[in-house]
Amino acid sequence: LMNQFREAIANASPPQAAKTAALFAADNPASPVAAYLVRRYFITTPTPNYKEAARLLKLLLAEQPKNGELNRMQSLITILAKTAVGAPLPPFQARSTKGEKVSEQLCNKAPVAVFSVWSSTNMQSMEMQRMLNQKVRNAKGKLKVVGLCIDPIQRECKDILERDSISWPNICDGAMFEGDVAKKVGVYSVPFNIVLKNGKIVAKDLDANQLKEQLDKLL
Repeated sequence: LMNQFREAIANASPPQAAKTAALFAADNPASPVAAYLVRRYFITTPTPNYKEAARLLKLLLAEQPKNGELNRMQSLITILAKTAVGAPLPPFQARSTKGEKVSEQLCNKAPVAVFSVWSSTNMQSMEMQRMLNQKVRNAKGKLKVVGLCIDPIQRECKDILERDSISWPNICDGAMFEGDVAKKVGVYSVPFNIVLKNGKIVAKDLDANQLKEQLDKLL
């Protein structure tokens, strides 16, 4: 089934690929391929469509009611809908690794901001950290970053921040994906990011190249 899908989208545009993914998922609601397609094309994408994801998940859950992944995805999109493009960052309060108060207002009040989720064990997220560090230095105060480290041990997070001379506030509560901030913002993977302009979300879950290009445009 996955091979059939790949063949069907071989020459398709992104909107056509998403439409095909929806048809494949709806036609094969008992297949694990359907769950993958819903997640890949309607949830974990820079332009998510939570309404369509919810519609498809309802079909899949009718066939797979005990599927833990599908049930988690259904719960997740309820949270993720709060971080749709055009919305502000959801409210949260926490303490940084330096003991400072951190809230969503640091991002929502900035001209350009990035909420960045990372881990010392994930090389891609570490590369993003270094890129963001350079962007902050060159942005002359126009770019604000708030970090969420999902490492289980705060000391390791602090060591990385000191080593790489990262000065923006970083939250590390040791709870990983089960932490209060992670749940409120809808964090489901690492690396993960949300980009805001003038307090409104303009993009999310970008890879390193996409994030750099987005910041180049905004700055």
